[in-house]
Amino acid sequence: MKPTLTLQGMFVYFADAARFTPCATGKSMPVKMEGDYLALEKAYMSTHKVPQQALLATVEGQISKQPRMEGEGSEQVLRVLKLVEMSTASACPAQDEDKADAPRLEDRTWVLVQLGEQHITPPKQGLGAHLVLMSKEQRVAGSGGCNRFMGGYTLEGNKLSFSKMASTMMMCDERMEQEQLFMQTLAEAATWEIEGNTLTLRNKAGKNIIVLGIAGH
Repeated sequence: MKPTLTLQGMFVYFADAARFTPCATGKSMPVKMEGDYLALEKAYMSTHKVPQQALLATVEGQISKQPRMEGEGSEQVLRVLKLVEMSTASACPAQDEDKADAPRLEDRTWVLVQLGEQHITPPKQGLGAHLVLMSKEQRVAGSGGCNRFMGGYTLEGNKLSFSKMASTMMMCDERMEQEQLFMQTLAEAATWEIEGNTLTLRNKAGKNIIVLGIAGH
C-alpha cells in the first residue's frame, strides 16, 4: 500500500489537464482525476481569477509512477485522497524579508530519519513518516508511516510544542510500533533547531528525540 502524504504545492487546471507542483521539491506532476480530485478542481475553479493561474493547495494524497502520456519512460503522478485547503495565494510560502537568513521550519515537508537512538530507513516509495507545519492555519499534518495525523502547534522562537493531535486508526504491519513511538515522542518536543537540511527536535531536558530531513534532499 502506498503511503499517504500531506503535500502543499501549486495546483493548476487548464485544457482538461491538472498538475500539482509540491513546494518541497518544485517538481511538477499530473494529477489523477479520481479520489477527491473533483473537490480540488471545484475549489480551484471557484477561487482562481486568471486563466492558467496556479494556486496554493494543501492535499492528502499518494504519489506513484505511471508511463508517460507522451514519450517513453515513466513519471510521478498524484492521486488526491483529501483536499485540506485551497488558498488564494499564487506562490508557495516565502520567508519574510527580515528572516531571509533564518532556517525555514514551517511550510515544508520534513521526513523522519531518526527516532531517539534508532536510525530510520526511508521506504522505497513515498516519504514514510513525515510532517508539515502549516503556518497559515497553525496546524501540523503528516503521517506516522501508516496513519495520517493532524493537530495544532505553538511556535515561539526556538520553542515548539504540539497539541490536540488526532490520527486515523488503520492497522498496519511492523510500522505500528514505530508509528506509536513517533507520535508519543512528538508530544515531548520542546525546542527545535535546523542545521543544513536537518531538523532536530529536543525535549525539555535538551535531549535529541527526533531528527528529520527535508523531503527530496
